[in-house]
Amino acid sequence: PEPRVGKDLVALVVNLATHALAAEVIVGSGLFPQVVVRVIKTRDPLLCKVVRHVSSHDSVLPRMHELLQSENARMAKWMHELVYMAPSCVDNPDLLVEILGTLANMTLEDVPWGELCEAGLIDLLTRVLMPGFSEDDIVLECVMIVGNLALSVESAQYVGNSRVPTLLQQNLVEKRDDEEIATQILYTFQCL
Repeated sequence: PEPRVGKDLVALVVNLATHALAAEVIVGSGLFPQVVVRVIKTRDPLLCKVVRHVSSHDSVLPRMHELLQSENARMAKWMHELVYMAPSCVDNPDLLVEILGTLANMTLEDVPWGELCEAGLIDLLTRVLMPGFSEDDIVLECVMIVGNLALSVESAQYVGNSRVPTLLQQNLVEKRDDEEIATQILYTFQCL
């Protein structure tokens, strides 16, 4: 296969993945783990957008997670791979926002947030949440991830022992006119 999927084809799949029933078919096809592997290998932001859209459906997310965790898929550490990949994508905001968005969508109880923090997630969030460093959509996804971390017993301590709460406070001051970011930061503080 080509290193990158053709833009017309991936655009079609991106649009299909925005619909829950189509996302269910995508995951149910049995080929979805290969899509995730290809994202990790090629760092294709459009293909990563497919994974993000599929993970955004509450009705599909448990099946997607189960499929990727299964022994047949051999993808049990796929979220770790995204965390490892993200720091090298800081100069590629299109890919970074899709990686962070996918992680922010992972709202299941059995997500190994503590392991992901140890794999470098807190360091990434600290870097990306520096006021003025990142685009607003990247900041928003990071804030949503911190909310997920705060709701997890195993990862809340990593957040509390980091600079992330201070950076959130600084971002709240800087982004106070952006209602979406301000609201999400306030929700995240409530979770903490």
